[in-house]
Amino acid sequence: MDFFSVFTTIWLGLSSLFGGVDTPHGVTHTHENGETHTHEISIEKQAFFVEEDGYGSAVITTDGQYRYITSDGLPDHETGAFPNRGNPNAISEQSHSYRVPRTPTYTETTTAVRIAGVALNGIPLEPGTAETYDEDISWSIEAFDADGVGGLGIDWSNAHVQPDGTYHYHAVPEGLLEHALEEQSGDLIHLAWAADGFPIYFSQSHAYQSSWQIKEGVRPDGPGGVYDGTYTEDFEYIPDSGDLDACNGMFIEGEYVYLFTDTFPYIQRCVHGVPDESFMQRGREGAQQQGRIPPQEATNACEGEDMGSVCSFTTPRGNVSGMCRAIPDGSLSCVPQ
Repeated sequence: MDFFSVFTTIWLGLSSLFGGVDTPHGVTHTHENGETHTHEISIEKQAFFVEEDGYGSAVITTDGQYRYITSDGLPDHETGAFPNRGNPNAISEQSHSYRVPRTPTYTETTTAVRIAGVALNGIPLEPGTAETYDEDISWSIEAFDADGVGGLGIDWSNAHVQPDGTYHYHAVPEGLLEHALEEQSGDLIHLAWAADGFPIYFSQSHAYQSSWQIKEGVRPDGPGGVYDGTYTEDFEYIPDSGDLDACNGMFIEGEYVYLFTDTFPYIQRCVHGVPDESFMQRGREGAQQQGRIPPQEATNACEGEDMGSVCSFTTPRGNVSGMCRAIPDGSLSCVPQ
């Protein structure tokens, strides 16, 4: 390899490390005979990739700005039998491709997410479900009951399968945890990256408790009956009732992190950073496919608000009051209480 080739290789690597290079670029060099030439290099963006450890089929690489996680969607552990009585779908290979910022920024503002993050084996984290009471988006059925028992065909690793064959976790990925414990030690075990780039940990001591609690009383409409944890709307965030904030996170030794918990919400359903578009797109597509799009007035009522904020909007039937909740496309909407 001549000097020019070596120089160009190093130059491209360093340029990409500090944010990439534009197109086209000219590199000028002089030959031994005195002739000077300028070579135009046309590239969109060269990345100086560094590979990180992943599990199963997951390939995790980083450049100066982002962490990229790709996989075939097949877990690195045994799964339950699919299809099954509660879940009629079969697992199939996927082409997952997610991206998160390497240096996420924490803000007090929260953003609701449907796909909360991606596990280190490339499997997406989706704590909510698409099932509702009588096709009423005001009452979303939870994957687990108040005792933590999984319905909807949830397997031993707290996962099941979507109609398109996507295997995904609704709570602690037990299968991945088993493998991670072979390589990691200490109380906090790193299992995933959140959609905004912050890490998601599992505490072996279960030292960090959720601040979400089951409401007291009776549901005012929809399915009726006593609040018992069957529906997402059965829960409310009570600040300081536990260790974690509304997004199931906290600062530990100066670093903001999210925690898996054994109780609702199991996996965070909002983030304090900016979720990458690679997580948001599938949420929008899923909402459209399932027909679970709320009235525009309900969405407008929560614009600029945080999850859990009191809201109201007007319909032809009158004024509706509620609370800002996450909907399938990852945004907030005013859900009647």
